[in-house]
Amino acid sequence: MKTVREALTQLRVLMYHRIAPPELDPWRLCVSPERFSRQLEVLGNQFEIISLSDIFSRDDFHNTVALTFDDGYSDNLTIAKPILEAFSAPATVFVTSGYVNGQREYWWDELEQVFLSPGTLPEVLHFHVGNSELHHEFQSSRSFSEDQANLYKNWKVTWDGTKPPTERHELFFNVWNLLMKTDDSARNRTVDYLFKWSGIKRLIRSTHQPLDIKGLEELTSGGLVQIGSHTVTHPDLTSLPREEKVVELSQSKEELDAQLNIDIETIAYPHGRYDLETLFLTREAGYKVAFGTNNKQQLDFDLRFQLPRRMVLDHDIDQFLMAIQ
Repeated sequence: MKTVREALTQLRVLMYHRIAPPELDPWRLCVSPERFSRQLEVLGNQFEIISLSDIFSRDDFHNTVALTFDDGYSDNLTIAKPILEAFSAPATVFVTSGYVNGQREYWWDELEQVFLSPGTLPEVLHFHVGNSELHHEFQSSRSFSEDQANLYKNWKVTWDGTKPPTERHELFFNVWNLLMKTDDSARNRTVDYLFKWSGIKRLIRSTHQPLDIKGLEELTSGGLVQIGSHTVTHPDLTSLPREEKVVELSQSKEELDAQLNIDIETIAYPHGRYDLETLFLTREAGYKVAFGTNNKQQLDFDLRFQLPRRMVLDHDIDQFLMAIQ
């Protein structure tokens, strides 16, 4: 008889973010609706697509796959849900609760507005955030025309040392990397400053908008889609002191429980990052299952609180099948 650990290692958990045309998408978060439909068709033919709630009631996950979405983008409702319904495919959306009913996009999307939109930026950027400082004097690409923005609309961030195509793209990544390591209030103040500095008008684009409570209620109506937590502010939990970890884990669950009148049982760690303290606090907060990302990290703790997932990119079917094997 298999142990719980042995059984769970058979389960494939796929991680999506947005179902939308992958044009200006530096973080590779988008899968086109057409490819998503084709992926679900293939999955339905080759696997049993299960709900995460099935984890609590079965001990065999051979040839199974589960679908998850991170963050809580509005296209999860408007585009993804109808496709899921067409294939009777259950899914779980992990929601960053601090952005629900908020008046801003996710901070990484706001950085995209500042640095990758057409226009002319000031010659010098200088700011402090936390214990860090950034000073940049433009040598080129201060001005970015519509044609230039369109030329680089398919650019993706890489982690192999490849130099970004322009000074703007490099600055975009450097600022992102700096803000990744700061707390939410300091990060938001910095992003507010960047909009003022740039002269770019802050938008809440329908294509990038986080779901509000009404949208989450519509998303879960019918029972095919469930909601999990993705913390309050989407931090790197390993960078936080214990008391801030507790707030991120517990408050998110409490907010979503109260707002949606449900019991949140699952969580996905932002950026897939966790440490042993995070695992203990996740269990103490009342979650039953927790997920990382594609990493192979496994700490000496219950596997149910550190299940891996495989990020799905905008791949054709052959690439998709290779990625999920």
